[in-house]
Parts: sequence; C-alpha cells; structure tokens
Amino acid sequence: MKVKKNVVIERDIINNDEEYQNKTLSKRYFEVSREGFIEEKLEDEDEDEDDEEEFQRSILSKRYELKPRDKSYFFPNAPNHFRFPNFYLALHLIINDIPYAKKVGSKPFKETTMSERYIASLAMTNGVIKSAFGRHIKTNQLEHSPYVWYRDLFPMSRKHYGQYVSTTLTHKFRHPEDLVPTFANQAFIRHIASKKGFEKKFDSFYSSKYIHDTDEEALHGETEKIERKRTILKYGFHIVEDHLREKTMRFGQIFDDATRNINLYSDIVKEPSFLFYNLNDDYHESRVSEELQEFMEFMYQDKGIFEK
Repeated sequence: MKVKKNVVIERDIINNDEEYQNKTLSKRYFEVSREGFIEEKLEDEDEDEDDEEEFQRSILSKRYELKPRDKSYFFPNAPNHFRFPNFYLALHLIINDIPYAKKVGSKPFKETTMSERYIASLAMTNGVIKSAFGRHIKTNQLEHSPYVWYRDLFPMSRKHYGQYVSTTLTHKFRHPEDLVPTFANQAFIRHIASKKGFEKKFDSFYSSKYIHDTDEEALHGETEKIERKRTILKYGFHIVEDHLREKTMRFGQIFDDATRNINLYSDIVKEPSFLFYNLNDDYHESRVSEELQEFMEFMYQDKGIFEK
C-alpha cells in the first residue's frame, strides 16, 4: 500500500480545533496500518495486500471527524523565548480505546507479536487519557524522537493516573494493557501542566516557591512552610514541525523480510541529514541478526572501547 508523507503543519500557529480540522483533516479518511499509525488511504491502494494486514485494518479502521467540544487550543505552542521541551506530534490520532486493549490482552502472550501488544497499549493509553481528561480529548500519535522531560512533574502525573500506573508496574514485559509513559506524561503536560495557574498547584503539591519570590510573596500571609524552590517559571512545550524530524531522524523495525530490511538500511546509509536512527528488533531468524551485524559493522567500522 502506497502511503503519502505526513501533512506538514503550516508555520503559522494553529489557534483552535476548528481551524486545525479545516487545514488538515477536512474530508480525509484515515486508517491504521500494521505498525499502528493512522495513515491516509489512497485510491491506488494495492489490491494484493496479505490477509494479516487486511485483518488488522478491518478491526482497527475507523472513520471519524474532529468535532471539538469547545474552542480550547488543540495544538498550543509556546513563545520562542521560553525554553520548553519539544513535542514531536504526528498528524494523526489514536482512535482505539480500552476495550481493544483488553481484547488483545485476553490472548496468550505467545500468540501476540510485539507490534500487536504495542498497538494495544496505545489503545489502552488513549482510553486512560480520555478517562483522566475527558472523552472529547484527542491523543496524537507521537513520532519516534528524543524527548526531554520535566522530572518534577512525574510524581504529579503518576498520582493523576493512579491505578493504571500501578497495574502497568506489575507487567514483566510489554503488555497490551500497559499505560505508555511517553503518551501519558505528554498528555499531562498538554492538558494540565501547561495551563494557566498550574504553577500554584505545583507549589501546593511540593510546598515550594518560585526561586526569585520572597517567602512572604509565596506564602501570601499563610503559615505554610517552604520546603523547596521551583526554578521553572512556566511549564509548557514546543511543537516541532514534522518535516524537520523526518529529515533528521529515522525509526525502523527489523523483520524477517530481508528485502524490507535492506531498503531500510539503504535509506539510512544514503541520507546524509540523519542525526541518528533507532531500530526495533522484531525478527526470529538468525540470518537477520547476521545481516544487522553486517550493517552495523559497515556504519561503525572503528570498534568502540567496550568492543576492543
């Protein structure tokens, strides 16, 4: 199946859900591929897709229209003078929910692949986010990219999701009913931490004050004790335009399909602008491991200190 590249977000900031819908999602039909990404279906779709992919698409596909409940910011972006962490949001949304995750989770572990468990965990996370912030909330798929986190927000985020974090910690391996931290923490930043007035909630949670405030300014005449100092004035995030990520980063999966793997290796070797790449292993045949080793030896001909 041929797939168009992601629609690039325009340089001007998208101000609300309605404008975002008109610019990127109007009259489009999306569906989920085997990797779990919602992609645009083209008219010249290959008729010879295998049964497995057809099955995956039939149970995961869903036609939808973005109809926001209010005029809240869908893609808020921060002023450039704030040094906020970058978010790499894909221009497609996760559409499955907790029931799908539980359906996959009911199968024996050995009967599901890593990709199937990951897709299911995204559905679980999407459902949890909706439960936490409202059923109208839309969760973007995230690009495979490096992420910087506010460490101090982890305890608040964990408390917000409560039992779902505790359940995830009981899973020894990747599980269909996992709460994926990357999505959950970013949702907390988008819908809680980046909102006006959050810093007061932060200070109340930690008994803290902003580092440049006096104790009197922070306490407002109350008798609470200041336990720590907050060095961050405002919490928020920046959104990186997707075409910049595509030119500097590459994510891929290694399967038993030699032709597919070689094409991936070739893309990495030929693209000079890649700053780094990430390869997930989802293969079973020993020859694939040997081919991967040959590729890595070609890329890194000088052995590292730990290899000598």
